[in-house]
Amino acid sequence: MYAHKIKSSVYIAFVLFVLLLTSLKLEAQSTKYSNPKRHQSFYHPFQSPNLWIYGKAYYGFLASHHVEMNNFRDYFPSFEITLSNATYGLSRWQLNTNYPKFGVSYLFSGLGMQKELGVAHALISHINLPIWRKKNLITYFHLGIGLAYLTNKFDPTDNPKNIIIGSNINAAVNLGIEAHYRLNKYHSMSFGASLIHFSNGSIKTPNFGINIPSVQVGFGRLLNHEDKRLAKRKPRKSSFEKNPNNRIEVAAGLILAPKNTDQEFGKSFIVSNFYIDIFKPFNFTHRIGLGADFSYDETDILAIKKYVSDSVNSNRFDRQYIRVGVNSSYELMMYPVVMSFSPGIFIYRKRISNGMLYAKLSLKYYLNKYFYASLSFRNHGLRADYLGLGIGIRTDLFHWE
Repeated sequence: MYAHKIKSSVYIAFVLFVLLLTSLKLEAQSTKYSNPKRHQSFYHPFQSPNLWIYGKAYYGFLASHHVEMNNFRDYFPSFEITLSNATYGLSRWQLNTNYPKFGVSYLFSGLGMQKELGVAHALISHINLPIWRKKNLITYFHLGIGLAYLTNKFDPTDNPKNIIIGSNINAAVNLGIEAHYRLNKYHSMSFGASLIHFSNGSIKTPNFGINIPSVQVGFGRLLNHEDKRLAKRKPRKSSFEKNPNNRIEVAAGLILAPKNTDQEFGKSFIVSNFYIDIFKPFNFTHRIGLGADFSYDETDILAIKKYVSDSVNSNRFDRQYIRVGVNSSYELMMYPVVMSFSPGIFIYRKRISNGMLYAKLSLKYYLNKYFYASLSFRNHGLRADYLGLGIGIRTDLFHWE
């Protein structure tokens, strides 16, 4: 009865919100230019001249990617309210990515209204990168990263059946493909497929993570006048940019991440990960590369000691337990922010579990042309490996005139 009341309240609230969007006539004045035809660098004093608000409804299921999760498999809706700014070339990366949308979202998921899991509230920053345009239809790759609050977590006394999530605060990721169809000057429809993910990166166990494959439909309203004149103007050049045609770059960094194994080994550790990547930029916004990855995780030693050989000494550093991986890398440069994705394979590791494949997603913030701070999430097999902070340096490996 309680779950039914919550579902009914959420449905009613979402329908009322969409009805409100259809009648909303809020308009903000965009900045006027004395000479709109002049091609020059500019700084637009009103940073959101093309602001959209969307209401979206998702329908999906909780994927049981571990056999222990089969009891939680269920189909359910999720809801999202999104504010998005449609870019028109203020920065070079906006021009090179065909004018994406970016903004913030609030996401609510009932997680099937299962009392062990509770519900999820998430605040997510996102970017929509255009893939294909034709008249009023635009297809986007959607990527959102943020924080989620899950109301119920594992507790050995009060909630022992929740073997999925061990913390209330988790990372939230929403990625997928969505299409926006422009209905008229002020209104738009959206539809697509997404994967919603909640995980704490093994900071607290258990941490199987929650994966929700979904389909979605939404309705959007432009909140002010659309200013397309910005696309006709020369974008600002970032102080971090370098000529992409005459250089090969190298980046190296160190990531430190807390890892909790209370359930399995009764301890917490710091995972260390050193990496080096060689990149070739192919314009001011995109670069691809190859890299090597070296990480040390004490849980590998303890697992071998517990399950394979009791003679292993787990009280000292042993370089034979360093994992070695090779990876490809792609970076989207939105200076001073850079988004990096690095899928790879472990070519050497003593502990053989969860397979050999891994993937690392990083957000880097450049402090100057060379140094950056990073937030990185690595997934190994079907489990979160770590969520950590790092520092790094980027410079030219080869440079020619």
